[in-house]
Amino acid sequence: MTARADRDRLSGLAEFSTLPDDPSIPEHARGRRVLALAHVYDGPADEGERVVAPLRSFGEPLVDFSGRMPYRTIQSLYDGLFPKGRDRCYWKSTYLSRLDDEAIGEITVRMAKRPSEMTFASIWKFGGFVQRVAADETAFGDRSMPFMLSLDAIWPGADEDDANIGWVRSFWQDVQRYSTGRLYLNFPGHGEGADLVRDALGAEAYARLAKIKHRYNPDNLFRLNQNILPMH
Repeated sequence: MTARADRDRLSGLAEFSTLPDDPSIPEHARGRRVLALAHVYDGPADEGERVVAPLRSFGEPLVDFSGRMPYRTIQSLYDGLFPKGRDRCYWKSTYLSRLDDEAIGEITVRMAKRPSEMTFASIWKFGGFVQRVAADETAFGDRSMPFMLSLDAIWPGADEDDANIGWVRSFWQDVQRYSTGRLYLNFPGHGEGADLVRDALGAEAYARLAKIKHRYNPDNLFRLNQNILPMH
């Protein structure tokens, strides 16, 4: 397999977080603010271990949770951190057109001022097979964006709503100068904004989907979601 093919199967993100006071975390690391590097290799495990070897040897990690695991296990890794009904959350995202020193500096400074230690923020890297799907092949639309920034504010009580929601909205607005103008619909905030879905999908994909919606659901019966209005 070529080096490019190897890279095409590797995806990952860098995540700012605070390690919880939890028995699964080594005692010396609990409560520490960290930058976690998480990657998944979609292919044979032996190949994956070879591809990620430079990352694992980059430096001495505070904690190393990496290893071979089934895909379903990967999908459930965060489940224990978000028990249903316990926390208050406000998550918002934006796709980045660049990740240079200026953008990294602003993200780092703002994360240092987060109101809640329960909050996460992550920078997702796209490439490989993801970017080689044509914009008109799926409902997702254009996939040319190189990065995504996800701001995942989490806090315990209603008295902290304004501080945490305000922090995310201000952060999100100020990084729009690095943005492609689109966002990921899984992390839309509270769905505010009349053009939320159009901004997420892009104008061309939204127009195609609106035509399909008009054909199969002209009265907008299925609307309890991030809704696309039928095009009349």
